[in-house]
Amino acid sequence: MTLGRVLIVEDERFTRTMLATSIEALGFDVAGVASTAQGAIGALRDGPVDVALLDLDLGAGPSGIDVAYALRAEDHDIGIVFLTSFSDPRIKDPRERSLPAGSRFIVKGHLDDVEVLRRALLDVRHRPLTSGGRMSASKDLTPHQLAVLRDIAAGRTNAEIAASLGVTEKAVERTVQRIADSLAIDRSSGNTRVLLTRAYGQLAGKPLPGV
Repeated sequence: MTLGRVLIVEDERFTRTMLATSIEALGFDVAGVASTAQGAIGALRDGPVDVALLDLDLGAGPSGIDVAYALRAEDHDIGIVFLTSFSDPRIKDPRERSLPAGSRFIVKGHLDDVEVLRRALLDVRHRPLTSGGRMSASKDLTPHQLAVLRDIAAGRTNAEIAASLGVTEKAVERTVQRIADSLAIDRSSGNTRVLLTRAYGQLAGKPLPGV
């Protein structure tokens, strides 16, 4: 007896194949595979789907979040699991809309533990609209703070950040202080921006050696 039918939405062929193999080994059926939003909608309409497993970053065009909302418009009860390189999906783009209700996300670096994938698929299979909590060091950061953190990691000065946001440098300084406090960064070291850049790299799943 199958544990559920899973639609895979991933733009990299190798990853699609790997996921399909893992999902079938865990006792699920692969309902379809797609690399684009249009392909995902078509696969959903072709047959019953219990869970959609989507890459957050699908390259040019609609994001995984966009596709998830489109799938929910077709089937309100479909479970949603995102794959991402980031420890918090908002790190990719703080302006991105929030994850659909009840969705889960898995950091790609954790996929070597298939139990993580199995639990996530079963969780959304049986409780597709139950809100899931984020377990991330950035969970207390607002979208605005994440945007500032991203700019800091990109090497932008407070003056440049202030100009782009239409606020004062003092306002940016206060935001930087709040970010550091939320991430438990010791500001007394005098290397706050360096430590914030390193923290961003860790949150983005791309540690920055030597920073």
